[in-house]
Amino acid sequence: MRLTKSATEQVQLMSNGSPIVAIRNWFTAQPEDVRGELALHVAYPLFDVDPGVIADVPRSTQLIVDWLDDTIARHLQFGRLLSFTACVDYMMRGRDTAEAWAETEEMTRKLVEDAGPASRTAQAMLAMLPARQEKWIKLAAEWYALRDSIFAGRQLDAWMFRG
Repeated sequence: MRLTKSATEQVQLMSNGSPIVAIRNWFTAQPEDVRGELALHVAYPLFDVDPGVIADVPRSTQLIVDWLDDTIARHLQFGRLLSFTACVDYMMRGRDTAEAWAETEEMTRKLVEDAGPASRTAQAMLAMLPARQEKWIKLAAEWYALRDSIFAGRQLDAWMFRG
């Protein structure tokens, strides 16, 4: 898969720092709405915090940024890198292909049918689906390219065990 410009920039940043810096920079470079959804799906399984903190996008986003700390011991960074990657990979499933979005569209159409014409929320969700699909498929491709570049070959080992 070809890296997008921002994913390529993150890989270049990683070569000057650590993989966790590349991941943190990728996360913080996302638009606020994307960071919010990512934070929700990453913070919920990783942190034992009040649900109100996770629902508060600025707070949950900052919690993740602080957690992706490149000043802690390298083995701790490695664990956090693996944990963050697993959570984002899990979240991306169902958002990374047109086929996956077809299921979402079918469920949303069912919501609209069940709710009837009075449900503006369900209708608005259906109307927003094409834009969300395009955004998330592109984001998933960028994420996978970044992730694959970090975990490629012995690159991660070289970072982990360097002096």
